[in-house]
Amino acid sequence: MKKLYLLIFILFASVVLAETKENAVKYDDQIELYASSKRISLRFIEGQFLIYDCDNKRFACVDQEGNDKCLYIRDAKRRADFENLGCATLKLHRSPKECFEHQKKLILTTKETPFCKASTFQ
Repeated sequence: MKKLYLLIFILFASVVLAETKENAVKYDDQIELYASSKRISLRFIEGQFLIYDCDNKRFACVDQEGNDKCLYIRDAKRRADFENLGCATLKLHRSPKECFEHQKKLILTTKETPFCKASTFQ
């Protein structure tokens, strides 16, 4: 009888260890995925969409999710009648590198950002 319990325990333990190992591999894949993307702020990850973050007063090149987030913030603030619209999507570039070049030019030449004020669009 003790041998039967021991056999059941060994089988159970091997199944649990196999599942743990499988989950560890999945976790490693996720770490690799996140390591390849660069977070540029608490809100955004770098990408090829050029936006202007009106709240933090800066241009940023963000990914698709960041661009969608920017559109959502702008729409929500417009519906709530805020004067500062929070965010403005500007342009989709072919690559993040191309976006960074455009961002650099805008940082050096732009003095005003009228696309942040709701009164500009009414």
